Formats: sequence, structure tokens, C-alpha cells
Amino acid sequence: MSQGFASTSKNWVENGPAIARAPLVGGAARLQDAFELIDTAIDASRLYTLERSDFRLAGARFDISRQEGRGYWEFLRLAKDLFVIISDMTYRDKVPVQVPGEDFIEFHFHFSGRLSLMPAPDAAPIDVQGPSLLIWRQASGCDITEYIHGGLRDTTLTVYCRRSALDRYFGRYVETLPSNILNCEDVGFLRMPIYPKLATKVSNIIRSPYDGALRLVSSEAMVVEMLCEVMSMMQAHQQDTESSLSLSDRDIRCLQKAQEMLLERHTPPPTIQDIAHNVGMSTTKLKSGFRAIFGKTIHEYAHDLRMDYACDLLKNRDIPIAAVSEMLGYEYQNSFTVAFKKHHGVLPKEYRRSPFDAS
Repeated sequence: MSQGFASTSKNWVENGPAIARAPLVGGAARLQDAFELIDTAIDASRLYTLERSDFRLAGARFDISRQEGRGYWEFLRLAKDLFVIISDMTYRDKVPVQVPGEDFIEFHFHFSGRLSLMPAPDAAPIDVQGPSLLIWRQASGCDITEYIHGGLRDTTLTVYCRRSALDRYFGRYVETLPSNILNCEDVGFLRMPIYPKLATKVSNIIRSPYDGALRLVSSEAMVVEMLCEVMSMMQAHQQDTESSLSLSDRDIRCLQKAQEMLLERHTPPPTIQDIAHNVGMSTTKLKSGFRAIFGKTIHEYAHDLRMDYACDLLKNRDIPIAAVSEMLGYEYQNSFTVAFKKHHGVLPKEYRRSPFDAS
């Protein structure tokens, strides 16, 4: 979420909104201006560009000074209306940053650390910490203050894009985003957990094996793919209310407890009603929240665990297939055989002969 270029609190007080953008990118106060200047930054530890017929892609990495902490910011300019900031850093002290509203639609993936957003002086702060996705829009002229908390490793990736970029890549799929994001006149946001499939796509961008110009090309492709996953997630939950998609820290703990129940009991799994009662959630929020954070329905997740356990049991040739079926909670061996063939693409006896042939 943070627009970066952060410096010490002392410099923030003296320099105001520009905050360390002067030494890094020529003093641009707006993020848009900063990205237009990153390929000329003399203080970058890495600088790379790619000339195309219609646009010049650019990337730059800036290391945090030892006086302030450790780590780096990386900035990627992938189009005139599509930018990325990656951070992996630890500041010694709490750092305030003035953030001018520029009407970006932002996708902030927060893996570790803590970020506090102050939409207004008298408003309650919005805390972002732990694995979470914050979809955010801050209208032009609506300035806020954010704080990066010191002493915590802050690992994030934020995509900043104009509506034009989303329209170009996704067309009408953009309309799956919440209306309070697309049509906000001040600040609109939606906080969601990051389920494993989405986390993997984001991590691939952060840890790309490519460098230089190829880093820019691969990042552009992976950012679009990652946004596809977000759009797909939004489309799947379009009929859910935004309140069911917006999960509190307590909700996330309850969902993690639900996952633990399934890991311990999947032969057969507990009913959704039993899980909801044990974790203290409504069945509606449990089902929508579980799919949001783990990328699968409860039934799909439990079934996958069950079929994986079946593979482990089948590798022990001393256990008859009928006994494996019974251990998995199937009343009839034929039901197990059909389920296993549908899931793995081979019959249990075929898997036992050659486990590597399973799909």
C-alpha cells in the first residue's frame, strides 16, 4: 500500500509530502511523477529499462540506508497507467508518510509487517498486517497519512493502475470489482485474505529469477496473470455481500481453526454445521470466507485431503484396498474406487502398481 520513498520522521516533518522523493526521483511529490522519473534516478542500486516502439518500461531498486534500517524498495513502470512497488525492509522506527490522492486503483498484497492508514485526522486507523489483500482507491485530492511500523519486517507488493489499464486488459470484467472501489469519491477499500494460490502468484513476481529488461517483461506478464486471479475470485463471489468478503482478524483465526479441524478429521470430514459451531461462525460466512482464504470450497478441500491420504495408504501394499476404503470412511469400496479414479485419473489398484502414473 505504501507509496514508498520513506525517510526518517525528522525528514518527514521538514520536507512534507515529498518525503525522500527528492534524493531518489528528483523531488516529485506525486507517485505518477515519481514513476516517470525512476529511470533517471542516480541513487538506485539497480536500474533497468526496456525500449518498445510505443513505451519505455523501467525498473529501479533503492536500498534503505543503514541509519534508517535495512532492506529495499523496488519500483516497476510497466505501462503509462500500470506500476508496481515491491518492498522487503525493516525500518528502525515508525515512519509516517504523506500520501496524496491520485485516483489509482491499488491492489496491496501484504505478507508481513504492519501498515496503518489514517483516512482522516479523526477517523479510526485501518491496520493492515499479516497475509492480506487490500483493494484500495483514493480519489484525487483526498490525501491521507500512513505509518510503516518500525522493528517489523515489511514484505509487500502493490499494483497501482488506472481504470484505463484494467479496461485494456480485462474489459467488462472490471465491473466485478466492488462498487465502492470503482465509484468512490473519497476513499474506498476492501480487505481480504490471501489464499495460497494467489500468494504463490504474487511471490513469483517478487522472487522472479529474471533480471534487467527480462525482469520487466516477466513482471508485466505475471502481474496480469495475478490480476486475472483476483478478477476470477471477485466474479466467483459477486453474489456474496461485501461484508462476507471483508474478513476481520477474528474471522481469519476462525477459518484457520476450520482448516485445522479438516486436517485432523477428513476420514470422513465433519459437516459444515459442525465446523461452523466449533469455530463460532455462521455457515454462510464460513463457506464464503473459507473459499476466499484457501481457494477451495470446504468440500473440495476435505476431498483433496482424503484423496491424498488414500495415496499414502495405498503405498502400503500390506493394506488391502477394501481396508483402505473403510479407513477413509467409505461405506462401499466401489464408491471409493469411483472417487479415486475421478480425482487421480487411475484406479486404486493401478496407482498401487505405479504411483507416478497418477494425474
